[in-house]
Amino acid sequence: MDLTQKNLLNRGFGGAHISDILYFYDQLFPKYRPVRIIFYCGENDLWSGKPVDQVKGNFSALWLKIKEDLPKSDLVYLSCKPSPKRISKWNLYQSLNLKIKKLSRSEERLHFVDISKTLLKPDMTFHKGLWRPDNLHLNAAGYTKWSRVVSPWLNIITRP
Repeated sequence: MDLTQKNLLNRGFGGAHISDILYFYDQLFPKYRPVRIIFYCGENDLWSGKPVDQVKGNFSALWLKIKEDLPKSDLVYLSCKPSPKRISKWNLYQSLNLKIKKLSRSEERLHFVDISKTLLKPDMTFHKGLWRPDNLHLNAAGYTKWSRVVSPWLNIITRP
């Protein structure tokens, strides 16, 4: 995703679970006092066998810490994505997505962004040419599609 023209600080790390983010929370968020956090995590949790309710519970715990420690920061949750490699877990991913989407409807500073539409056609087949050879990670074309959905969230002016 080309976001080079933005004032961003990337704190993502591969293979992360939401429980990892909670563990490293103090190193990732409070000292930087971000205006907006773009958060993409949860698929690895479910793929490794954690139940949806446990992953949702970890996400809720993270959100509570952010609300308390960073009262002016927004959290934008990017949905779990479907991928050809992990399509067998799509129902689980959707279950977590729906729970977080429901939570976001009751929280002013929590936003849910469905990125699956950038990857799946209405007939539930994948758009071609968006994947690395592993069929799990996106290639440059896939991230370009994501950037169309994510970029507007980076341009929203935060409330004073």
